[in-house]
Amino acid sequence: MASKENPAQDKSVREEKPSIQSRLNDFLRKNRAAVIALFAAVLLVVAAAALWTIVGERIDSRAAQALEKAKASLQEWYGMEQGPAATEKANEILAALDSIRSKYGKRYAAQKALVLAGRVRARNGDWTEAEALFRQAADLKKDSLLAGFALQEAAVAAEERGDPQAAIELWTRVAGLPGFAVGVPHAHFALGSLYEEAKQYDKAKAEYDKLTASFPDNDWTKLARNRIILLKSQGLLP
Repeated sequence: MASKENPAQDKSVREEKPSIQSRLNDFLRKNRAAVIALFAAVLLVVAAAALWTIVGERIDSRAAQALEKAKASLQEWYGMEQGPAATEKANEILAALDSIRSKYGKRYAAQKALVLAGRVRARNGDWTEAEALFRQAADLKKDSLLAGFALQEAAVAAEERGDPQAAIELWTRVAGLPGFAVGVPHAHFALGSLYEEAKQYDKAKAEYDKLTASFPDNDWTKLARNRIILLKSQGLLP
């Protein structure tokens, strides 16, 4: 036969739940102020996070509008003939971009403004200033995709101003960027070309070999293979 439950035990189990609830009520009564303060603190954190998000979105929206206006002015400037009017327009654009850069700190808009300012300087042939602006853009947010493109443009500017060592340093940085496959093939080829100009043919071949090994179907790879063949035919490589 199944054993019957002990009535005394059953009663004690039933009485245990009110006892726990009673202890909880006592705790809340004794610590009412602390509980209210904790609840208020949680609400304050949630409200602050929501406010921060709203403010951030508004700042990003204003930054985007300022950038679009600058880009529109830039397109207009590209279509202008060289002369006093174009020079004045370029100065206006540079002032607007500098305002965006100073206003938006380390946000995307500030980084993009530096890149656009660098392009204005580059188009005017001021390669030293262009390189400096591109470097600033790359260093502002080093892990961003835009940083990789800024480094490429800085490297080109260094080449244009006739500083192969600076160009090698910059292209080496591009080649070492993680997850930046877009610019890496170009970087290896550019490094190979620079080493060729310095008559460091072994280093040039090393860069071309890296390119062909990592990016066998890339257009830059085809050029690299042709360079290796030419260097060998000239007796500059074994």
